[in-house]
Amino acid sequence: MNIFCQLLLPSFFAVILVLIFKFPADGKWNFQWRSFSLSLDFKYKYFTDINQSSSFYTSVFCRGSNHTDRLCRFRNLCFDPKYQLFVFFQNSLSVKTGVPVDRFSPALTDFSSVSDHNTQYFNYVELPHFSAKEFNITFNHGHGLMFKRFNPDNLMHVFHDDLLPIFATLDELSLLNNPSAYIIAADSKPPGAYADLYENFLNSKPLYIHSLSKDHLHCFENAYVGLNKASVWYQYGFREPQGPLQKPHAGSIIISFRDYFIKQFSLMSHQEEKHVSLLVRKYNRKILNADKIVKAISSISGYETHTLSLDESSVLEVIQEILRSHVIVAMHGSLLILSLFLEPYSVVIELFPFGIHPDISTAYKTLCEFSELKLFYRAWQNNFKSNSFPHPEYPPEWGGILHLPSEEQKDIQSSVVMPFLCCDNPVWLYRIYQDTVVDMHSFVTLLQAVLEERDNYVTPEKHQNTYRLYPGEVSNGCCNVSDETLTLVWEQPWNLRFFDGVQLEYEVWLQDIEGDDVQAFLMKTNKFVFPVKSATKTYYAWIRCHANGLIGPFTSNPIICNYESNCSKTS
Repeated sequence: MNIFCQLLLPSFFAVILVLIFKFPADGKWNFQWRSFSLSLDFKYKYFTDINQSSSFYTSVFCRGSNHTDRLCRFRNLCFDPKYQLFVFFQNSLSVKTGVPVDRFSPALTDFSSVSDHNTQYFNYVELPHFSAKEFNITFNHGHGLMFKRFNPDNLMHVFHDDLLPIFATLDELSLLNNPSAYIIAADSKPPGAYADLYENFLNSKPLYIHSLSKDHLHCFENAYVGLNKASVWYQYGFREPQGPLQKPHAGSIIISFRDYFIKQFSLMSHQEEKHVSLLVRKYNRKILNADKIVKAISSISGYETHTLSLDESSVLEVIQEILRSHVIVAMHGSLLILSLFLEPYSVVIELFPFGIHPDISTAYKTLCEFSELKLFYRAWQNNFKSNSFPHPEYPPEWGGILHLPSEEQKDIQSSVVMPFLCCDNPVWLYRIYQDTVVDMHSFVTLLQAVLEERDNYVTPEKHQNTYRLYPGEVSNGCCNVSDETLTLVWEQPWNLRFFDGVQLEYEVWLQDIEGDDVQAFLMKTNKFVFPVKSATKTYYAWIRCHANGLIGPFTSNPIICNYESNCSKTS
């Protein structure tokens, strides 16, 4: 027995070391506890299943009518980093629900929240299930939300295109607080300047596909592809000039997101000590007389004014300061996305350089105008060319124009920005990256006006809601015909008893059953009297309620009106 142990124990421990350590091509040992803990059990049991049976296969379950609104859940979707392809292992037990016949026109689903962008499409290739045994597979457990970050180095895109849609999607799937939920960044970009926001948005760390080993096929127990776009309120001008999208529920999603973010990142809100925040840049789009603006704001508002910059503070530090702000002032730029963290009844003033009308780019105006946020927004525009300091010497992506022919340079320098398509319009870049001296007279006038409007605003009572409620179906409708008079009565919708300050109207449709014509009437009471030519005729009646301009459903079934009806309520 001792000889047996002496022979076998070294071999046993050698196998364990191989499982725990990976010996890469560079000859350096790397300890991989995470890989070990996630995949050891799978490699022991699951590879046996793959090689000996047909139990490993992929299934997909989709909802949505087209690729721009489709969300798909995959079981056992795999990714090959070497060929940058997603793999679907097909066998007779694979389920495909909601997958269109031609999933290549143009794609199964969008891979980001930017609709129908040809660099943001998702699809997969199919392999027979038995081919799985040809791969060295690692397995990722849990629930992974897979998407491409659109521009992780721009704060506007981080929140608008990524974090808000991630929140809306996981909330829809009831996975937001699931400890096994994680995000899968399927793009090839590095983590980026705002990696901390992705890293800590959920309790589980994200997985970056570009960092996966090319020696393995990486499979996911549950992968979700396709983001909920209900919170996406702006399009960037890929097919038509940029502008707002009609997203009626975005405001409520933003409020819920705000509350979740504050809690998830351990920020403090509802602090008594409030101030004004001037958001500035250090290297471009500079406000050259920021000191005068600070003095003017403090003098007019009575609040202390803080100057904030991402060049000197982290994004979380800036958000914390905004949570304590009554007013924020900033040159047009991505920092203004943080307006969503302002308390209700705060003020946002967006500054625009010379040559750019505020209606050209309204992403932050649109954000502030969601009624749920209760913000006061104003745009200030520099109308004095002498107060504008462009930089033709900058790189082209920062508005530089020295690389262009001299005639084109002259045209740009004499032009103002007109509506344009994304993304490298030289006039837009030249103007937006100007430095500006803010005209104090026009700025102070605007600031005084918006502060006065806010101070005179009558805050609704706490029980009053900013949302709108639809009336239900009217009930107990009854109708009879006697003495050449039709009398129709009904009770108001059940849910109206919970409404405050309701303006009611009722819409009645009446049809002689022997004809096709329908007469419509609108009234303010729940009783309708109508003269008829004969008491022996029979009529159909339908009723629906209008409450505060919102229209409820018609009665499910027509109400029968004839002389045989017996309505005690009509007397």
